[in-house]
Amino acid sequence: MRRRRTSQGRQGSVVQCSGKGPQVQFSTVSLGLESPEVVARFAGHYLAAGAKRVTVFHDGPLPEGWPAPREGLEIIACDDAFWAAQGGRPEALEERQAAVYAVGLARCPSPWMLAADLDEFVFGETSVAAFLAAVPEACEAVRIPVAEAVWGPGDDPGEPWGSSYFRLPWRSGRLWRLGGRLVYGDVARFMRAGLLGHVDGKQFIRTGRAYSRIGNINTRRDGVVVTRTARELGPGCQGLYLGHFDAIGFERWSTKWRLRQARLAVNMSAAREAQMAMILAALDAGEPEARRVFRRFFGISRAQHALLAALGCCFRRRLFD
Repeated sequence: MRRRRTSQGRQGSVVQCSGKGPQVQFSTVSLGLESPEVVARFAGHYLAAGAKRVTVFHDGPLPEGWPAPREGLEIIACDDAFWAAQGGRPEALEERQAAVYAVGLARCPSPWMLAADLDEFVFGETSVAAFLAAVPEACEAVRIPVAEAVWGPGDDPGEPWGSSYFRLPWRSGRLWRLGGRLVYGDVARFMRAGLLGHVDGKQFIRTGRAYSRIGNINTRRDGVVVTRTARELGPGCQGLYLGHFDAIGFERWSTKWRLRQARLAVNMSAAREAQMAMILAALDAGEPEARRVFRRFFGISRAQHALLAALGCCFRRRLFD
């Protein structure tokens, strides 16, 4: 896989990463309402990638029948007792995430903490440990670019986790405005910069330091953003992506949007709100219509793949067999 420019982070001074130094440990912290199978896949991926501990905050009491956590995996139920200890349960999803990230950071057993959702899998041309070892000491949080998983030529759209193509944010807003509809047709109106999910990626945060707020995209201290993008840190800090499986499979995608309907998210973009309206209407119309929308959103044809690859906005990488 060729290395590409993949992030649209803010401009700024470039600090060159050397890529040298000792390997650095990390742990992960997530808040979610996923099935045991998804949690097991998430934990397996990160433990194999070298995570010291994977901590999953389940957004509610644990359902009966959940398996016992494996070595390296910690599951914490965000029940009434948990939220009482935090001073109350925030109504908005983003605020609950910020709350558990703060709890997770305070008890993280490694020098770095990855704050990511349970459908997000870091992968790339280098190891996470080597990437983090290359980050300058002055950088307290670093965000890696997102790559959105889709089904393309040779994939079976009916196979959960079978999406082996990853599309990247388009390199400029002007290019997207000019060419987005040529590639995606009417689906483009539901996208931002060529993606259906978030376009900013997620962050690793240094532990042992005080922050005012840890959000999904940025970490702040006294209102000032301390997060840098991997792109800003120079060529030595390239090579990692956050693989976002916004659609794991049709069944999970359907359940996800029903859950999203019931969970207040205050920072949803206009494009994401339009997606939700379209998806919920399709689900209400019945499975055939819902599957049609699913394929339109998360399938790319050979022609689309050729165009996206030429633009440097798509590559193939099978993460799961």
